[in-house]
Amino acid sequence: MNIYWVLVGLHEFLGKVVFVFPPQDSNFPALGTRKGRNFKGNLGLLRIAGYLVEKLGYSFSMARLTTKEDVAKLLRNAHVGISSGYDNYHNSIELSELARDTGARSIILGGSYISTRARQIARKYPHINLVTIGQGEKAVCEMIKSQDCGKNHIVASGKDSYTPLRCLSTPLYEKWPIDHAPLFRGRKTALVYWGDGCGQALSVKPCLFCSICHQAPRLNCKTVKQVVEEMKLLENLGFGAVEVGSDDFPSTVSIKWLRELVSLIENGSCLKLDVYIHSRARPLKNTEKIDLLIRMGVKVIQTGFETGNTEIKSRSMNNKSTMDEEDALVDLCAKNGIYLHPSFTIGLPGETLSSLKQTTDRIQTILGRGVINTFQFDLLMPLPGSESFDLLCKNHSNWAEQDFVPLDELSKAWFAEFTNISFENAVEVRQRMIDCLPPEVFVGSFWTGDGKTNDV
Repeated sequence: MNIYWVLVGLHEFLGKVVFVFPPQDSNFPALGTRKGRNFKGNLGLLRIAGYLVEKLGYSFSMARLTTKEDVAKLLRNAHVGISSGYDNYHNSIELSELARDTGARSIILGGSYISTRARQIARKYPHINLVTIGQGEKAVCEMIKSQDCGKNHIVASGKDSYTPLRCLSTPLYEKWPIDHAPLFRGRKTALVYWGDGCGQALSVKPCLFCSICHQAPRLNCKTVKQVVEEMKLLENLGFGAVEVGSDDFPSTVSIKWLRELVSLIENGSCLKLDVYIHSRARPLKNTEKIDLLIRMGVKVIQTGFETGNTEIKSRSMNNKSTMDEEDALVDLCAKNGIYLHPSFTIGLPGETLSSLKQTTDRIQTILGRGVINTFQFDLLMPLPGSESFDLLCKNHSNWAEQDFVPLDELSKAWFAEFTNISFENAVEVRQRMIDCLPPEVFVGSFWTGDGKTNDV
């Protein structure tokens, strides 16, 4: 079923705002991410809603609508904000045109994918008043406050660590769905951001396939007080777990920050929620940091191991982590009862059938340690915004000026030009690996290369 997540905000003097996160495009193959991550776009809308609650005094309600016709009834004379990723881009553009035809007051387009193609999109779709790069809270707030909608301009909003606490304390989170991850099955899990910035992107450069718009000039994080208040509010709303969506947590915080948070949790300032984090292996070499994460409630660590071939790892992963560091993390998880959600990538530059065999052998070795409960094994997706996309554009210069290039075109060109295996072989190897997984290991929703979806 198609779901349009909709937030409707009302203000006595400034008028109505409607924020929409459209469903995935009907012809789009599943991306390499589990279902819970689909909530991320909606979280972005909640952040903006919370910002308008705090700064301008708006009040919001949430709806989950199933047709664009139902959404259209809300758009007339409203400021309409649309959050778009790569996978729902065409539905987002269609909705922007519907808003124009319905008589919307202004149309704002933002989101993870929009940040990478802002110039191309603004040029192609002049009916869109504002295209945001990065987080759009401040730009949207200023436009609504001034009532100056402007005409087709781009604003780079940057990133901040704004916490929509007043938004969290409203009924907006009461309709939040349960998480489908095996460890959190049947529980409400909030996707939260405790810090901004990626240590990998700032210290070296982003991973080859990373398409995130890294705008934070430095690592920064919320205060411990903010995090505790956020956890209390989530507990009161019936949440039992949080996924910390921050890039490479806990690299964005200090040991002192972790000590203070753990102390407050253990003193009963807030209940200990189960925590799911994303981190490279290298920052977790510190044994005190691991101890603090366990005491904080970390139950799952998602980490990118990517390949079992040392040469490809050192050449392609920009010094992300060594295999020795990854093995040490596996040992720590096995010793302390933490589950790993490792991700591996098929199609790094120079990939061969032989290097893929090394990767599948490494996966089997780690599976034997009993620390994996969820798992990803994805074809490399050279999405706009990534270094891999820029490499492709050297051979396909027209793609650099397009607002959208289909994923199958991008991936087939990538495998033909940067690896030594065919796209079809990559799909076959991946499926054979998935078929060999033991039944207790769950596979998330992936792009399989053939349009199929493997659901949790």
